[in-house]
Amino acid sequence: MNLQSLLFRRSFVRWRFLVPLVLVLAALTAVPLLLVGTADTATATGSAAFVQDRPARAGAIRVQEDLDRTSTTQARAVTTAITRHLPDHLVDVTWAAHTSTDLPDGRALDVAAVPDLPRVARLTAGTWDGTATGADVAGTLQQDAARRLGVSVGSTVTVGDPGDPVVVRVVGTWRADDPGAARWFGAADVGSGRDGAEVGPLVVAAHDLDVVPGPATATWTVTPSGARLTPADVGALRQGIAAVRTASSGGSSVLADADLAGTLDTTLVDLQAADRTAAAVVDVALAVVAVVGTLTVALLATLVARSRADEDRLLTARGASTAQRLRWAVAEGLGVGVLGAVTGVAVRVVSGVVTVDGPGPAQVARVLVVAAAVVSVAVVSSGGAAVRAGRRDRAGRTDRWAAAPAVLLTAGAGFAVWRLSSGGAPVRVTDGGVVLDPVASAAPVAVVLACATVAVLLVLVASRVAARAVRRTRRLLPALTVRRLARGWSAVTPVVVTVVVAVSTGGFAAGFAATSTAAEQATATSVVGPPVRVLADGDAVVSEDTPDQDLDDRPAGATTVTPVLTDSVRTGGTDVPLVAVPRSAVALAVPSLDARTAAALRRDRAGVPVPRGVSRVAVDVRSAVPTLAGAARPDAAGSLRFTLWVGDGDGVVRSLALTGADGGRVPTGTAATLSTTLPPGAHRWRALAVVPDLTFSTRPMDADPGYGTARLRVAVDAALRGVDGATGNAVVEDLVDAPALRFGAPPAAGRLPVVVSAATAGVLGAHVGTGLDLALASTSATVRARVVAVVPRVAGTAARAGIVVDLPSLTDASVLGGGAVRGTPGTAPRIDETWITSSDVAATTAAVERSLPTSGSVVAASSASAVGVVDAARAVLAGVAALAAVLAALVVVAVAVVTSRTAPTTVLRSLGVRPRAAATARAAEVAVPALAALLLGLVGAVAVVAATAGPFALGAVPTSLGLVDVFPSAAVGDVLLVPAALAVVTAVTVAVAASAVRRRVARTTDRVDR
Repeated sequence: MNLQSLLFRRSFVRWRFLVPLVLVLAALTAVPLLLVGTADTATATGSAAFVQDRPARAGAIRVQEDLDRTSTTQARAVTTAITRHLPDHLVDVTWAAHTSTDLPDGRALDVAAVPDLPRVARLTAGTWDGTATGADVAGTLQQDAARRLGVSVGSTVTVGDPGDPVVVRVVGTWRADDPGAARWFGAADVGSGRDGAEVGPLVVAAHDLDVVPGPATATWTVTPSGARLTPADVGALRQGIAAVRTASSGGSSVLADADLAGTLDTTLVDLQAADRTAAAVVDVALAVVAVVGTLTVALLATLVARSRADEDRLLTARGASTAQRLRWAVAEGLGVGVLGAVTGVAVRVVSGVVTVDGPGPAQVARVLVVAAAVVSVAVVSSGGAAVRAGRRDRAGRTDRWAAAPAVLLTAGAGFAVWRLSSGGAPVRVTDGGVVLDPVASAAPVAVVLACATVAVLLVLVASRVAARAVRRTRRLLPALTVRRLARGWSAVTPVVVTVVVAVSTGGFAAGFAATSTAAEQATATSVVGPPVRVLADGDAVVSEDTPDQDLDDRPAGATTVTPVLTDSVRTGGTDVPLVAVPRSAVALAVPSLDARTAAALRRDRAGVPVPRGVSRVAVDVRSAVPTLAGAARPDAAGSLRFTLWVGDGDGVVRSLALTGADGGRVPTGTAATLSTTLPPGAHRWRALAVVPDLTFSTRPMDADPGYGTARLRVAVDAALRGVDGATGNAVVEDLVDAPALRFGAPPAAGRLPVVVSAATAGVLGAHVGTGLDLALASTSATVRARVVAVVPRVAGTAARAGIVVDLPSLTDASVLGGGAVRGTPGTAPRIDETWITSSDVAATTAAVERSLPTSGSVVAASSASAVGVVDAARAVLAGVAALAAVLAALVVVAVAVVTSRTAPTTVLRSLGVRPRAAATARAAEVAVPALAALLLGLVGAVAVVAATAGPFALGAVPTSLGLVDVFPSAAVGDVLLVPAALAVVTAVTVAVAASAVRRRVARTTDRVDR
């Protein structure tokens, strides 16, 4: 029999030695393919869900132009121009047209053409395609709008000029399937049937919209389509949106005169950062798999070679050369590698995991690369083991170079961590897009490997020190055990490295999961604030035309519904977000604020309460004869118009026009009784003031501003009927902002107390007690404020800066004027938001979207995080930690089994060592390195979490970069999962190894006795 046949028969007969190697190689093939495929699919699905969950205007862009009624190709031409820049398979472009026309009762009606309405809405009555019997056109009306108008299917609605009316027959009523969908772009009427004072929409055919009078606008809403968005898709969308913006900025394109709205491109930038970070996490996981897998394969190959040492010496004695044995080892490694790779690929195919890009050349190339890498590892490991076969460790032989890997990897890890911490995340956002820092993204792997090599060095040093120390002891067994560990450190090294890497990876997985959860919560608090946030469109200041912003009904699941004012103030040359909240919502804006400071924000309310149940109030007004320089001037003819300002307990203020029998204007020198209707709803109104508006139709020559400096003045009195103390008076001067005729208690004097964020305090150099002058962006008034607390963060500002003020105090002072607010009395910022807490956020969000009073956005706190993207990264790390734990356990068991063959049982017994003592020594020999590695692995877990978990968590959570800071954290139970499992495996292995040694020593004793 020749040598090759003999070697083949040996490999075939000793197949059980190669089975673990084949299984490990199969796992190293299947796991990376499954990880990459699953992570890519989950990330793409999570990316699409993130865009869909964003507020409507953050998940779409809208192109708007004046409707060209003379053109039948405008819709098609603009759609073609948009899709020319954007990938057609990635977006939906929906066309609609709108016009606002008057109803006979003076209300406005939104008439629209929405060709795809049957696809996105459901009929509640009637049909989509009815005939306009006895009318000009047929249309379908939003169901709530029909209720508000008091019409039903079959009714007619008359719109337009009374002299030339257009009659629309209502043939059906409908409700939108998802009023909050991006395609509606935040329109309120599709859910509630109204948008401020306007009702609708009444949807007609596109060609019928031409007969409705009034200017019309055409819109093209672009929304991402499909259930998945790959990183390549996100990049293509960003480029397409940029091209559309460029085309709309000028030129000869049909988009040249279009207006663009929406922040989908900003959403995509945030998403790209999260996608790149998730990809970096997958790369970290693959690197860990490569390191642990390579070490495991190399160790198993070495142990197989050691188990054949006697056979190799016999073959050498019979003439086999080292080159022959090496060639066979390489061939054997190639065969084992191919078998393992084929098995792994088969597992990947059978698993049924569908990749995001589907089967194709990219998938085939990925499989071939992984398989080739696995086969290469098997070949090199088998050949290297054959070369090292027969060599023995000599204590101190490698001491000179043992520290080199630890030093180099520690230096590299330090540099990578510095790059990561200096950038704040493994990705950075630039004007050109999102850039991944390859050095920073490798920081977790570098730290894990550095910890492993440092652990090996520490174990080596400890074993050498212990070996020197035992020279002084006279006890045989401890000395023999310690010296065996010191001289056989090459068998200990794989145990230490794999265990430390597995434990550190498990710690990083736990730390990333906990820290990313904290980052999600911090980002949601900073960007959104409350669980549900409603932002309403409208003017910046309150006016008589300000629509009612109360929700129609209390949303399902809502526990509190609170009005909130958001604005921007300028102070110290810096623009700072301002959040004004009533006392009941201070905890939402500043969760860290104590109750005493929250109470200090509140000031006494101004004005007088209106009796409960009163819906219409009357005001007696009287004006004196105009005077000039103190002299009566009856030759001056003027009139006054009066506005009543009311406010409720939450700080909502409304401006109401007072009218009388002769209209709204009262001549000077006369008296009148004026009245108005209070806004409906569960408000407890307080009458704040009456603000007059003086105009002159005739001025004496000497009172004309162009001829003299003196101005006409009129003394005015006002009293609210039926309310004690509701009287006020003032002197109104011509061509000067009129003062408010205050009722009851005046506004709080002095500076308003405010709470500022730490970032704002740092920029302004402010501290508790500092006075600030805040210029409101909405009213241009100056708010005189005093800092009463500095807090880490203000919620809902989407910035590190922020200032919080009591809403009723701010609005009272804005309406009435006084020391706290320097501005025009009767000018108040409009409350533009509603913050809602809920026990069922999904139900509340859906209910709010169907009851919006004005167009705007409904934002849920959950929309601030790409849950699918982050969960994919977490799952990948958890899977890799589990695989690393399994491989580390395999290494511990393999080393224990193979080294047990060299245990000197006969020598021990001949020296008088009892079986129990020999078993104890063997247990210590197996357990000490493993336990030391577990402890050092926990230290490595702490190090990798502290150094890298925070930046990676921030990178994985969209919108968090540069906005929030999180402290690295981890659940202790999660961190201890891997070491606990390895400790159990080690304990079982120790018990089995000790029992085996005890039996062997006992059998040796029996033979010696016989």
